[in-house]
Amino acid sequence: MNMPAISVIIPIYNMERLMRKCIDSILRQTFKDIEILLIDDGSTDNSPTICDEYKKVDERIRVFHKSNGGLSETRNFGLDHSQGKYIIFADPDDWVDCDWLEAMYATAKETNADVVMSDIYFNDKFRQTYGSQKPSSLNHWDILADIVIGRVSGFTVTKLIRKECYISYDIRFPKGIYGCEDQYAMCKLFKNRVAVAYIEKAYYHYMFYGNTTLSRKYGSETYKMDLAIRKMFTDLFEDESLKELAFNSKSYAIVWRAFMFGSHVFSSADFVKNFGGYKTIIAKNGTSLLEKIFLTLSIRGLYYFARMVYGIMFDVKQIYKRIRC
Repeated sequence: MNMPAISVIIPIYNMERLMRKCIDSILRQTFKDIEILLIDDGSTDNSPTICDEYKKVDERIRVFHKSNGGLSETRNFGLDHSQGKYIIFADPDDWVDCDWLEAMYATAKETNADVVMSDIYFNDKFRQTYGSQKPSSLNHWDILADIVIGRVSGFTVTKLIRKECYISYDIRFPKGIYGCEDQYAMCKLFKNRVAVAYIEKAYYHYMFYGNTTLSRKYGSETYKMDLAIRKMFTDLFEDESLKELAFNSKSYAIVWRAFMFGSHVFSSADFVKNFGGYKTIIAKNGTSLLEKIFLTLSIRGLYYFARMVYGIMFDVKQIYKRIRC
């Protein structure tokens, strides 16, 4: 196979029920000069067999079977085995519009961009919402700040990236953490002088399956990992203003996750010690006024009341979604 224009990398782990829709949507792309890397990360269901079936259907599909190493290792494996001029990732439980790659690649060629960004759809079983990814500007420093504070996501699925950038800037997905591997890799990328283009349109459908309740748990081990992630992000930057942005943004995320899912963590002595100044963090971060109100009530000693009210509001919202459907 000659060097394709785009490598689409799909890490797969136990996705037998959902992966076909993703792969089929990529095979239907109007842009044909692609390779599709299906990387089975030691699945224990029927995913490996499905991957092999697709390999027989289209010669552009390359299948790799490896022992389980986690999402970051699988993404890095995909980078190492990709042959395209540009790289983009897809998750096996999502799907894309048929002109996704055509639009992204055309923009890359027209603008000679290293990175092409686009908007995103968020889908659950009730509705679809539009997620703008418009950056403050196309300057790489401004986009970096946007990603740090969450104004723009760190998703790799909305970014077509020149492969040479991954190589030249040694961009790898960090192992041993969960939940923000792509954000970290994109922060590392945008520290460099990359040329960026932006398409104000969504093609990628990010799917939420389940998790429509507040039953998730946030325990001491997750809390410790979040503290390590906060340090990892602050250590990434030499610029003091970016360090502060990263520290405050990750601190707010920890406080919110503890409020949502970890009553024991939220009220623990270690949490109070680490976040003694989180009144300021709450004031400076977050996008929702309701979030700030509930967190402010919580840190003033009304945690269980605030959490109960929030839970009621969440349940009412879910019922309203079902009625509208």
